Amino acid sequence: MIIVLSLSAALGYSHAASFSSSSVYPTVSSWAKTYAWLGGGEAHSADRTSDGGYIVAGSTNETSWAVPGSYMPGYDSDGSLLKLDASGNVQWQKSYRTLGIDALYKVKQTSDGGFVAVGLTRSPDWGDVNAWVLRVDSLGNVVWDNSYGGSHTEQANDVVQTSDGGFLVVGFAYSFGGLPAWVLRLNSGGGIVWQKAYNSTFGSSGASSVVATSDGGFVIAGEYRSDVTSSQTFSELWLFKISGDGGLVWQKAYAGGGHGELGYSVYQTSDQGLIVAGYTSSFGGAFSAVWVLKLDSQGNVLWQKAYGGGGMAMFDEAYSVVQLSNGGFVVAGFSYNQTSHLFSQSQTAPVLRLDPTGNVIWSRSYGFGEVWQVLASADGGVLLVGSTSQMAMVLKLDPGSAIGPGCSIEGSFNSTTVDSTAVPFSTSDTSFTTTAKAYTVDAVVEDTSATISVPCSYWLTTIVGGTDASSVRSLDKVALHFHASSENQALAGANVTLGANGTGNFSRTTGLTDGNGNFTVDYGAPSVSTATSIRINVTVSKQGYATSQKVVELTVNPALGALSVPPPLILWPYISIIAISVAAVAPVVYFLASRRRPESTSTVENV
Repeated sequence: MIIVLSLSAALGYSHAASFSSSSVYPTVSSWAKTYAWLGGGEAHSADRTSDGGYIVAGSTNETSWAVPGSYMPGYDSDGSLLKLDASGNVQWQKSYRTLGIDALYKVKQTSDGGFVAVGLTRSPDWGDVNAWVLRVDSLGNVVWDNSYGGSHTEQANDVVQTSDGGFLVVGFAYSFGGLPAWVLRLNSGGGIVWQKAYNSTFGSSGASSVVATSDGGFVIAGEYRSDVTSSQTFSELWLFKISGDGGLVWQKAYAGGGHGELGYSVYQTSDQGLIVAGYTSSFGGAFSAVWVLKLDSQGNVLWQKAYGGGGMAMFDEAYSVVQLSNGGFVVAGFSYNQTSHLFSQSQTAPVLRLDPTGNVIWSRSYGFGEVWQVLASADGGVLLVGSTSQMAMVLKLDPGSAIGPGCSIEGSFNSTTVDSTAVPFSTSDTSFTTTAKAYTVDAVVEDTSATISVPCSYWLTTIVGGTDASSVRSLDKVALHFHASSENQALAGANVTLGANGTGNFSRTTGLTDGNGNFTVDYGAPSVSTATSIRINVTVSKQGYATSQKVVELTVNPALGALSVPPPLILWPYISIIAISVAAVAPVVYFLASRRRPESTSTVENV
């Protein structure tokens, strides 16, 4: 099951002068959607697409014989891609199946409008798993898919498209001695241009993330095994930069107090430096804390901070970081908490908004599991992708916003910030050429059929009028009319619930005990808001019948002082059809308020 959340900015108002004209800014939405497959699934990654939507990659178990809830990651799964529009609606969804173990861990849109995804798949020669690279067109049809490996386990964790149209893939490899960071340079058709392993002196050093730098190189983040801080070997956060041919440019490890650190995500910042996120076991937490380091282009530390959940938090980790257009950052990951009971634990997904120097602006947690990736969205917000047991999630939010009052999936993450003092040191890794083979995979492609539900949502359109473009209007009250069809016996005795898609304060429930006429339910819209597009969940339920749900959307036309409403909506509680029509029976009231003009490059449309 996939969860998609979109969050909109909270607004503040005060009285202002009247207006003579009006403009409307694009609608901002807050929504949560679940995408449930027959056998379960997960989402691991996403990317923005050129049409304003998103591509989501992960794994699922949806076959003709799948048992609901039978999904077991790493055992029997298919790679999956899910194409969404900007509102989280499915445009297409597909699974990619080979020999039994398939998963896609990262996806990127390519320059031709298609997609490349990487992960792991079953090796055809050795029965172990190989790194998998899947290239599809804009509709999810396979262009080519290859696996790469030797006699043991290989895995691809991240990919970037190169300037020549090829790809640079990073991960780890067991087949060539130890567990080195492994880098494959591929041409546009998936052929190997070169392949290299980068291994630390004391053992494993896998690669988790890669970013292409503006000078044509690549910076890779991962794990380095070292005995610098202890007589025992501990992992350190490791960064190394390579040139286009795989040559080492620089390499550094960042050592804490000898308890273990790891880098999961690296991102090039607007000043040509780097921001890195992972975890530290040396600063700020019970066992581990979220760790963020701001570096210059050579890997030198500008600032570093650890963020621990405090209280009963045991493990806090950051899996992804992104820079926003204002220079700040959003970090997201995983938190594992011990509750008041000794043997009771909970797992949540923390999200922290940081200013350019690492100070926390806000922090929240979402009760689903972990967030694997964070992206800056086209509207200035943030997209989060994560998963939990047999469920995947995608969250979209605007900086400083919330899903909306009354949505129970959002909570607080009370982090404590500590200035960490990790000491960077130059490492002396050497690279060597590996001998992995490329195999044609020929994955079986199937359309999947994830079902969608909407736990929470909030939609907001700002109307700005007046000579100073700072006035707003709002709808005061409307009423919904429920009219039974000719087969009205299904309506009699039913309950109709109105929910404001996340606003929480305007839920109405009425028992319809008479099936012979019209039923009117007053629905109070926010009395002081800028909502010109109001989406209302209408649920009809009756004992012994299936529950039906539709969304009614009302739109204020400020120029006419009126409502525009959709045609009657039809709900099917199995044996009968209930037509729902919507009309405004109370006057439309406008409230004058002021707000700061949005700092946005979005086109303003005249109404």
